[in-house]
Amino acid sequence: MNQPTKNKPKRFDKSYVLRLTNNYVRDALERSIKITLDRISEFAEDQEKSREIFETLSILHEERRVLEEFITSHLNHFGVENG
Repeated sequence: MNQPTKNKPKRFDKSYVLRLTNNYVRDALERSIKITLDRISEFAEDQEKSREIFETLSILHEERRVLEEFITSHLNHFGVENG
């Protein structure tokens, strides 16, 4: 019953799309960080792989920081007023 008719286009909301996308990206980053942290003990004896894991964690944390900074700098696009 809530389907758009041929004469009425589906509603579009920029801030909704951006918030939803941000939530998916944030969830993916958090999941990757958790999974990577959980695997540290598997490679305790392998210096090369341990270094790779910590480099990966560093990059993931940096991605999360950049995402947060982007959102903070563009709150108006996410339906949040600065102030």
